[in-house]
Amino acid sequence: MTAAARRLRPQPRHLPRPPRRPSLAPRCWSAAAAAAGVALIDCLRLPPPRLLA
Repeated sequence: MTAAARRLRPQPRHLPRPPRRPSLAPRCWSAAAAAAGVALIDCLRLPPPRLLA
């Protein structure tokens, strides 16, 4: 079917394809989760030294 689709309507390869977007979604979520985790760890680790000092 790929060959027939290419013959019917050829599309350049540089155009973004829909199946690639779902693969990027988990990465964005994981990056956001990692950033949130780091922020929480920093917030938990920073206050004690300030209170002690």
